[in-house]
Amino acid sequence: MRKSSPLGFTLVELLVVIAIIGVLIALLLPAVQQAREAARRMSCTNNLKQIGIAMHNYHDTYKTFPPGCIGSSTAVNPPSGPQMWGWPVFILPQIEQSALHDVLNPNKRRLVDLLNNASQRDIVQQAIEAYRCPSDRTKDTVKGTPQTFDFNGTAAVGTNYFGGTLNYLGVGAFASLDLDDRPSGPLFRNSETGFQDMVDGASNTFLVGERDFDCSSGVWAGVRNDGGPGPRGINYVTGRVSIPLNFKTKPKGNNGCNEAFSSSHPGGAMFLFGDGSVKFISENISFNNSNATVGDNVNAVNGNFNMNNLGIYQRFGLMNDGQVVSLE
Repeated sequence: MRKSSPLGFTLVELLVVIAIIGVLIALLLPAVQQAREAARRMSCTNNLKQIGIAMHNYHDTYKTFPPGCIGSSTAVNPPSGPQMWGWPVFILPQIEQSALHDVLNPNKRRLVDLLNNASQRDIVQQAIEAYRCPSDRTKDTVKGTPQTFDFNGTAAVGTNYFGGTLNYLGVGAFASLDLDDRPSGPLFRNSETGFQDMVDGASNTFLVGERDFDCSSGVWAGVRNDGGPGPRGINYVTGRVSIPLNFKTKPKGNNGCNEAFSSSHPGGAMFLFGDGSVKFISENISFNNSNATVGDNVNAVNGNFNMNNLGIYQRFGLMNDGQVVSLE
């Protein structure tokens, strides 16, 4: 006569039940993770929509979008400069951060001046949830990212001083992130872009896109070197479309993804368009630089360049290339 367990189950039956529970958990876990990612992606979309509304409200007031970053020099190829404000600072009042905007006082002083004020400088390390994608793993500051964007410069705050995280970067240019490149995106150094400059149509022009931890994210307060087009320069707040979306194999140096767009969302990234719409762009979108030179501090167009051959990704990143574009 066989013995049963105190609960009336044999050992084999208990093992079968445990195995079934394990299988159910294995089946449910991916679904739970997908549901969580869907919620995070919706939150990210809402962040970008709020940034879009803020951009439009800013445009209504000033007749332009905010500058990609403030430049201390008007030269086409500017020399190294001090730390200066980036576009996210100027729309703080439009995202219900008026108190922070007032403390920063960007219309009356430069970022370098704030960083020289030891009693106030740490405010630029503040986390602003509206500027952070919930799917990204970057901490409150960009410390620890693959190419850490420290703030040490004219204001000597040290190489261990980092700004608050920005996951939403302005679309600045096709190739080099500087004024000498044409055609360009809407947010670049000292830009004064308005809807009238989006000759391809606001619904066909990227305004802001994502960048995640793997590509060093960004810094909402501004740039370390306002004259720098690449690493440690304006790429703190803007990016370019000559590097593939979600290209994460080279996060450091020129032509690295720390000048591009990327996300922690599977398969692509969210982009805000000039008309205020937000769309998920697949990392498999048509990509073609048409033989253009895409390094730093060089002209964006070489002798073999043919704008008609640009990929859809590049066309969305240019506001005045005159090319028909569609996601269909």
